[in-house]
Amino acid sequence: MKKETIICIIVVALIVIINTIETRNTKNSFEELVTELDEVRSTLVSESENENLKEEIDKIIKDWKDKNEKIAYYIEHNELEKLEMYLWELNSYVETGEKNMAIQVLDTCKYMTAHIEEKYKFSLKNIF
Repeated sequence: MKKETIICIIVVALIVIINTIETRNTKNSFEELVTELDEVRSTLVSESENENLKEEIDKIIKDWKDKNEKIAYYIEHNELEKLEMYLWELNSYVETGEKNMAIQVLDTCKYMTAHIEEKYKFSLKNIF
């Protein structure tokens, strides 16, 4: 009986530790993405023409692909694919110069990051 109790405690501790690491990694990745998106949004709203905007978005997409590889181990792929789809949509709107649509899609990307982070956060609301 004592052996089983120790094994159960170890398993629960491992689950909590791994979940804490996953949550921290997800939160850091999404915070970086939102920060980069906020910079792009401020550039779009300022009405100034920025030739580097396309390059910034390409960098965001490249960084996201790197983060996506790590996050995909423990987050549903459909959620991540939707976010990536919106990033590509943002890229196409910036290429065509449609600022209003780009801002709208950018805000959708920010919402998706908050939604995914909340959905996979370790909390009682998500457990029950």
